[in-house]
Amino acid sequence: MSTDTQNQTDQAGVTTEELPSVVSLLSKVKLDEPPEPMSLKDAFEKESDSAKMLFALDQLIKDIASTGQQVERLDKEVIDKAISNIDEQISAQVRTIMHQSEFKSLESSWRGLDFAVSRTDFENVQVEILNCPKNKLIEDFNNVGEDLPESGLFKQIYDQAYNQPGANPISFVIANYEIDHTAPDIALLDKMSRVCAASHCPIITSVGSSFFGVNSLEELSNKTNINAIFNENKYLKWRSFRKGVDSKYVGLTMNKFLLRLPYDPENAPAKSFNFQELDLNKDIDSNLYLWGNPVFAFMANLNKSFAKYGWAVNIRGAKSGGKVEDLPIHLFKSGGTNQMRLPCEMYITETKEVELSESGFIPLSPYENEDFAVFFGAHSAQDPGKDNPDDKLAANMPYLFLVSRFSHYLKVIQREEIGSNKEKEVIQLELEKWIQKYVTEGTSEEAKVNYPLKAASVVVDDNPDAPGYYDVTINVRPHFQLEGMNINLSLVSRMPTQ
Repeated sequence: MSTDTQNQTDQAGVTTEELPSVVSLLSKVKLDEPPEPMSLKDAFEKESDSAKMLFALDQLIKDIASTGQQVERLDKEVIDKAISNIDEQISAQVRTIMHQSEFKSLESSWRGLDFAVSRTDFENVQVEILNCPKNKLIEDFNNVGEDLPESGLFKQIYDQAYNQPGANPISFVIANYEIDHTAPDIALLDKMSRVCAASHCPIITSVGSSFFGVNSLEELSNKTNINAIFNENKYLKWRSFRKGVDSKYVGLTMNKFLLRLPYDPENAPAKSFNFQELDLNKDIDSNLYLWGNPVFAFMANLNKSFAKYGWAVNIRGAKSGGKVEDLPIHLFKSGGTNQMRLPCEMYITETKEVELSESGFIPLSPYENEDFAVFFGAHSAQDPGKDNPDDKLAANMPYLFLVSRFSHYLKVIQREEIGSNKEKEVIQLELEKWIQKYVTEGTSEEAKVNYPLKAASVVVDDNPDAPGYYDVTINVRPHFQLEGMNINLSLVSRMPTQ
């Protein structure tokens, strides 16, 4: 041991005479004395292994001495306690970093994306990632005003994917945003919906507690009448947006889900040290958990349906593609009693789920005492009113995904027919033959998902207002019913005659 090290140890209140085992231990370790006093940075960057060992032993003795306790021998118990103290210090530092809002947001984004991607079968699915924060998208839309074709989102979704020969149209966009009820955010929803409507590409994002004017969704669960919230004047823009024709292209998920268990030595150990992320001796703030945007759970279900059936329609209900399985469940003891944390922010009753769905949201509902949650509904943000069943059906995301995909097919067919000089009867016959491939009278669930149409027809007519173009009208009747009624959906497109 160097003289400097002895002096520092003595000053801490523990002499070498009081620690004879330390002297004995160090006398058996042949280490080169460092040429100059070491800093923490130097110890881990440029010193030799022996120098690092000497520094570590010196630090260990300081830590033991700082306790002020008499130590007869440097045994395993003493060393383990010193290591435990080090773990506690590191835990406090790591805990502060991990619970900082920007760090949590970053971890949530990457873990959420990993959640969706790791549950995706990529046999016939492609995922593209675009780094575009919400404030940047708002800024881009503000720069172009009402000239939306000049916006970056329009160029990305419409120009490069939908209106480009040989390109693959985008089925849907997942926006890792949390929308609130402020004017800039509602304006963002409106512009996104118009871009996505032009591209027949629904966009799914989310709302959080701030949208409802509460500090947490747990507070929302105590509200007896959620619809009454939206009668306030501050939701005027929201109500106006919901009545717009393009708002059906927006889906707003809600109720975040748990992405991982809090770190603890037993159930979720860190790799390099004993890290206790939460203080279980105190009431646990739900904000300390790592929550994921529910859009990633919805994305996983969309991809699963598309990979299995070729259509993103099997996405709602516990037995029809809406289940989100294998979620983390936090089991812990607090105050001497066993506790369990649900895998979602709030528990949603059946009544409240219906109320939220009718208000324009897609809530993720956890099952009590289970490790899964379910999207029971998939309503778009649009308010379809109560008079027209066709409008109500068209405002449901599964039917929108179905019709949008037919729009993509029709766009490709239209592009390939340019210059063919075919008569309208020939085009109609070809389109009829094409669409009948997706029609079946079968009644099994598998048949309905693989062949989503119960009936379909195509009509091709001359367009009197646009010479040189045909109007192509496709009428489809999905197998799925709405309140016991068979509903027809129509899709109109324009095709050049030559």
